[in-house]
Amino acid sequence: MEVINVSAALARMGGDSGLLADVAGFFLEDAPELMSQMRVAVRDQQGAELAHAAHTLKGLASNFDAVFVQKLAAELESRGFAGRFEGADSILEELDREASRVELALKEQVLGSQRS
Repeated sequence: MEVINVSAALARMGGDSGLLADVAGFFLEDAPELMSQMRVAVRDQQGAELAHAAHTLKGLASNFDAVFVQKLAAELESRGFAGRFEGADSILEELDREASRVELALKEQVLGSQRS
């Protein structure tokens, strides 16, 4: 399975490659801060903060059909709402790896095509 689905994302943006690049930029700008917020929320056991940051990242990832990020973020969102922090560290580590893969794919497959 691909990390992102550029053709589906482009269709979602009405074929507007400029809009797609802008949305990719939002992910690249916001994902690191959201990951940081989730780390703090897990460390400090702040359920609402974890759920909010995870929900936001899940939404950003959904623009590109980044299903692994969506799945992991949804799990952290659910754990945040339930106040269940056991095992959240390992999910967060996996989410960090997957978000990094999405960032690289966006840079290569979306933003790389904008330079031509």
